Amino acid sequence: MRIVHIGLAAHFTPDMNYQDEIISEINVLDGHDVVYISDSYKYVDGILTHVNEEDIPLPNGVRLIRLEYDTVFNNVLSEKLRKVKKINVLLEQISPDVILFHGIGGYSLLYVREYVKSHPHTILFADCHASFDNSSRNIVSLLYNKYVNGYFIRKTKPYIKKIFYVADECKLYLSKLYHIDESSMEWFPLGGLIFSSKDKEAARQVVINQLGIED
Repeated sequence: MRIVHIGLAAHFTPDMNYQDEIISEINVLDGHDVVYISDSYKYVDGILTHVNEEDIPLPNGVRLIRLEYDTVFNNVLSEKLRKVKKINVLLEQISPDVILFHGIGGYSLLYVREYVKSHPHTILFADCHASFDNSSRNIVSLLYNKYVNGYFIRKTKPYIKKIFYVADECKLYLSKLYHIDESSMEWFPLGGLIFSSKDKEAARQVVINQLGIED
């Protein structure tokens, strides 16, 4: 199966243990052909850093494509809207069986909607990591998410099979802000890789040595 992850606010950073990096790698291990379409930012030594567009294979088998946001008036609005018209062409080239849109919202959701509308064999999922604790915390953000992102979500919702929420707070956010009904949502708990006792002990020992901690 060909799976496309789209995370235009995820800042995909290889080797980090966030949902985006892990789930795409697990998809490969499960035998799928996996593409991750990300924004053009990643973390370098813990600092969010702008990088160039790229289309590269990662060592774990994921094809990573980074794209710049289209310019809409200025950088602030461009980063808010997350409009990336190149997604149109990419989806046509890749022809995915499944799309998982990370962080529901943004103008590019409409491009994905158009693709799924004209390719009904493709299954579209979206997820939500936002809650009232980490988003819509001031009046400007609240109005933007409610009316602008709300418009993108309403237009696309008929084509989304399920909207996954990663915590109950995200479910409440989807329900209160976007009026998403419970039957359209499903809990999608964050996973992770479980390291062996041997690996954990080795990692501990590295830190102990670095800090010079005695027995």
